[in-house]
Amino acid sequence: MGVGYSKTEKDLGEGFPKEERLMGLNNYGNTCYANSILQSLYHCIPFREFVLSQHNKELSKIEQMNLLNCLSELFHNIRYNSKQIGKVGPRKFIGKLRKVNLLFAGKTQQDAQEFLNFLLNEISDLYLQHKYPEMNLHDRSRQETEIHKIFRGELSTETKCRCCESSTSRKEHFLDLSLDIQENCSLTNCFKQFSIPEKLVGENKYYCECCRSLQEAYKTTRISKLPQILVIHQKRFKYFERIQSHKKLFHKVSLPLEFKILNTTKKCKKKNIPYELFAMVIHKGHAPHFGHYVAIIKSHDKWILMDDERVIVVNENFLEYFFGTPVGESVHNETSYILFYQQMDHKKNIQEQK
Repeated sequence: MGVGYSKTEKDLGEGFPKEERLMGLNNYGNTCYANSILQSLYHCIPFREFVLSQHNKELSKIEQMNLLNCLSELFHNIRYNSKQIGKVGPRKFIGKLRKVNLLFAGKTQQDAQEFLNFLLNEISDLYLQHKYPEMNLHDRSRQETEIHKIFRGELSTETKCRCCESSTSRKEHFLDLSLDIQENCSLTNCFKQFSIPEKLVGENKYYCECCRSLQEAYKTTRISKLPQILVIHQKRFKYFERIQSHKKLFHKVSLPLEFKILNTTKKCKKKNIPYELFAMVIHKGHAPHFGHYVAIIKSHDKWILMDDERVIVVNENFLEYFFGTPVGESVHNETSYILFYQQMDHKKNIQEQK
């Protein structure tokens, strides 16, 4: 199917803001894994605004530019494009990506989640290097960036000894949350499963400082800090020892357009604020490094399929096709993989600022 944007323009209707841009992205040899993530991130408004704020017109040659500069130039080319709907080429960005990380150097398919994690961490590091050039690496790594303010959440893991009932707590940050999936489940079920206490027995016994010996224990993980933008990675690729390879799980996981996270700690702030889905990365195929990636994003109440250069308005019900395959039905290999949710009070603040 050729790329034609006149139907897309018609489907958007008169009410779609004229200043908003919908740009497909050229594929430079299996770069759909990057394109799908870039589309999702561009339509994450706080991230978009941060990246655009880093735009430097003085830098034009790729030799002078780092990955953040290249991303900022790409977002600038989208945001201020003369056309409302069209396509742009992220050539500089892909070229720089292939130079700075050998994992993405070739023209083979890559895992979109691995790319997302690398990109967010790399941008955060580059921003800190620019902002605190004289600071040593250790002190610099302790500074908070806009990436952290937007995406970073916190997990609290409590381990309780079954013998003396003493407990210890450990906290760790996340930029995306990886959830196990099961057959015919919902995203809410996945969150419940995430916080079910794990029994530590046998070889996994816990060393209790109070008992001064290995003891059976329960380990429970809950969310202690909710991020503005919640990125959820569905663990659809499972490693099987028998075949020594990853196999894709096509399980159906029902995804709510809005939901509240219930498995938070008591001290967690803003735990009653719901999240709203605004982007979804879809994987087509049977393995993470094979197949094809596309994104479906929400912009001004319209759902839009971004498939490399293609930009197509879709119905909200279209999303259900990518939830996965119910038990007993023939497998279709197009499934949701990475989900982007935003806190609804944060969305309201953005709209009020406009």
